Amino acid sequence: MGVTYCLHMNQLDPPFTSRTLNSSSIFLTEHYSTKISNTEFWKNDKDAASMQTANQDIIVYKFGILLLEVISGRLPFSEDHGLLVLWASSYLDGKRPLSAMPDPMLRASSSVSDEDLAALCDVVRLCINCDTEKRPSMNKVASLMKGVIRLSPEQTTPRNNPLCVAMATDAGTDGEEATYDPMKDPERRPQRSNDPDGSMGCPRASTDIRREMGEYLEKNRRNKGLLDDDDDAVVEVDAATMEPTAQASLTRQSSGTAAKKNKKAFAVKMSSKKCQSVAAKSIVSMLRRKPEEVVDERRSGFSQSTMESSTKTAEERHYVNIQWALFFYECGIPFNVASSRQFQVAIEASCQYGSGYKPPSPHELREPLLRDCVKETKLLRKKHEEAWKQYGCTLMSDGWSDRRGRHLINFLVNSPEGTYFLESIDASSECQDAHMLADLLENRIEDVGKENVVQVVTDNGANYKAAGKLLMERIPTLYWSPCACHCLDLMLEDIGKLKAFKKPIARGRRVTTFIYRHGRILSLMRKATGGMDLVRPAATRFATTFLSLKSLVKHKQALRSLFTCQAWTGNKLAKTQAGLNVQDIILSAYWWHSVEDCLRASAPLLIVLRLADGDEVPAMPEIAALMKHAKERINLGFPQQNKQALLKRIMTIVDKRWETQMDHPLYGAALFLNPGKFSSIVKSGDDALVGELRSCFNDVLAKTVLDVNTRNKIDQQAVLYVGKRGAFSNVMAIENMEKRNPRKSTY
Repeated sequence: MGVTYCLHMNQLDPPFTSRTLNSSSIFLTEHYSTKISNTEFWKNDKDAASMQTANQDIIVYKFGILLLEVISGRLPFSEDHGLLVLWASSYLDGKRPLSAMPDPMLRASSSVSDEDLAALCDVVRLCINCDTEKRPSMNKVASLMKGVIRLSPEQTTPRNNPLCVAMATDAGTDGEEATYDPMKDPERRPQRSNDPDGSMGCPRASTDIRREMGEYLEKNRRNKGLLDDDDDAVVEVDAATMEPTAQASLTRQSSGTAAKKNKKAFAVKMSSKKCQSVAAKSIVSMLRRKPEEVVDERRSGFSQSTMESSTKTAEERHYVNIQWALFFYECGIPFNVASSRQFQVAIEASCQYGSGYKPPSPHELREPLLRDCVKETKLLRKKHEEAWKQYGCTLMSDGWSDRRGRHLINFLVNSPEGTYFLESIDASSECQDAHMLADLLENRIEDVGKENVVQVVTDNGANYKAAGKLLMERIPTLYWSPCACHCLDLMLEDIGKLKAFKKPIARGRRVTTFIYRHGRILSLMRKATGGMDLVRPAATRFATTFLSLKSLVKHKQALRSLFTCQAWTGNKLAKTQAGLNVQDIILSAYWWHSVEDCLRASAPLLIVLRLADGDEVPAMPEIAALMKHAKERINLGFPQQNKQALLKRIMTIVDKRWETQMDHPLYGAALFLNPGKFSSIVKSGDDALVGELRSCFNDVLAKTVLDVNTRNKIDQQAVLYVGKRGAFSNVMAIENMEKRNPRKSTY
C-alpha cells in the first residue's frame, strides 16, 4: 500500500518516479521499515510532461508485476515456471482456480479473505493489460487498492506502521520540505529506554519473538543473482496473447554487505550458463510462434519464407535434404511420411531448438516419452467431446484377430471432428454372445455419454445384430446400424458370384498369378507397363477382386503386346499348357468384354465404398444419395436388350442387401437434412422419395427428441425447410442451398 501511495506521488510537482520498480529495489532497514531505491525528481517541465506520458504505463505494469509477486510469493522469473506473468495467466483467465495461486502462507492467514484476494487479482489484471490505453492511472490504482487494503496514506508511513512497504516523501508543498526520520521518532522507542537514538533495539522484545522473526525472515529470504545493473527494462506480457513489448530484465542490486556480495557472486559463478539460457529463452520463446502454428500456416498455402531461410543457399538446403533422404533410405521409411504433419512439426521444433539438439534415446522413446505422448493424446479427447455434445457421435466397434490368435475389439467414436480411438479390449476368453457384446457396448456408451451417442455401428454378424436389438431396447433414443462398408463388400461379393462374372474373375486371377509367379515374365510385364504393377487380389481388403480387374483393363494394350512379343514367344513358358492358357485369355475379346461388364456393375458401388470407408467427408449425409446415384449408373451401364436379364439379377442383389441391412431411417433423415442433395430431389418432382425421406426424418425426430415442445418446434421448421418458406425463402439461402455442406451449416 505504501508503494501505491509512493507511486501516486508521480502526480506531484515536480513529479516523483522510480526508474526501476521491482522487488529488488525495495529494501528493509534494520527496524523492518521499507524503502524504495533508485528514485528521482523531474524538475524540467518538458521532461516531466514526457515522463508522465511515456513512463506512466510502464510504472503501472511494473506495479502489477510487483503485486503479483506479493500475492504468489514467487520470483518474476524461474527456470521451472518461466515468467511469472505467464504462469499466473491461467489463474487470472479463469482456466485454473484462483484460490490455488496465492502464497500458501498468505492463504493460511485468517486475516486475508478470498474476496480481498480476488479484488487484488482484479487490480493485477488491469495493470498488466497488453492494451496500454486500458491500463488505469496510478491515481485509479491507489483508489482500488485503498478499497481493498483499507489503509490511508498516513497509516502507511513509518510513523504509524514500522512494517510499511515504502517511505513517501512529501515534497513541494508551499516551498517547504517536510521530512520524517523514523530513527528520531519517540513513539518508535520503548518507554524507559536509555537509547536516545533508537539504535539499541527493543529491550522489551522477548527471545521467542526475536527467534520467530528471525526464522520468518530466513524462511522467506530470496537468493538473488548478481546481474548487469544497466538493464532496467521490463518485459510486458499479456496473459492472453503472451507477446512481449519490451526486453527482459532480471536486474538485481547488491545489498551492500560483503557476505551477501560473496554469496551472490558464488551463485552467479555456478549458474552463469543458466542465466544466459534463461535470458535467451525469455526473449526468443516469446517472439517466435509454436512449431504447430508455423506448420499449419505452411500447409494452408498462405505462408511466406522467413528472412533466415531466405538467406540460405540452394546448396545448403540440398545438403540437408540429402541427409534426410539417407535417413529415409537406411531406415526403410515410407516416402509418404514426408507429407505427415507431425513430421514437419518435429523438424520445425528441432530448428527452433537450435544447433546441438540431442535426439531421444531408444529408452526414452520406449518408456518416458511414450507415457508422455499417451497423456497428450488423452488431452485431445476434450476437443472431441465438445463435438460430441454439439453434433452427436457414432460409437463404432471393430473386431479382429492378431498374429497371436487373440480376438481384439476396437472401440472408436466418430463425429465431424474426426474419429477418436476409445480403447481396445482382448475378448479371447469371453463368449461373444449378444448379451456380452451388448454389455460391452453399453459401458462405452455411458463413457461417451448416452445423450451424445446417436447410433452404434458394428459388423453384420448375427451376434452383433442381436446385441444391437438389445441396446435399442435398453436405450430408446439409440440406433444400431450395420457397417456400410461390410454391406457394400458383401454386395460386391454376391455380384462376383454371378455366372456371367464368376468365370471372367477366375480367369483374371489366373493371369495375375501366372505373371507374378515367374520372375522373367514379371520383368517383361513391368517393362511393358512402364514400371507399373497389377493389383493382386487379397482377402483382407474390400473389393480387391474388382480392383484387380480394373487394373487389368487399364493395362490391356500392354498385356496384349507382352504376350505377342518375341521375348514371350521365344520363352519356354510360352510352350507350356499354363502359358498357353494365359495367352488365350489375354488375347480373347470375349473375356475382355465380360470384364468390362463386370466393372460396369461394380464401379458405382466402389465409389460409394470409397466414401463410406474414408474420413474426408461425413458418410451419413452422402451415402443414401450416392446409393441412389449408383443404382442409376448401373442401369445406364446395361442398355442392351440382351443384358436386361443380367441387369435384373444385379439390381436384385443390390436392393436385397441394401433394404435388408441398410434400410435405415437415419440415412433417410441425413439425406433429408442435406440441402444440396434434397433440393435436387425436390426439383426432379419425385414426390414419393420426398415423402419417404420426410417420413424417415419424422421417425428419427420422434425417437431422439423426447421433449414435446422442442420436437414440435423442429417439426415446424422442417415444414418451412421443405416449402422454402420463412427464413428458407431468403434469396441467399436459396442460392447457397445446393452448395451448403451440412457439416458447415452450423453457426
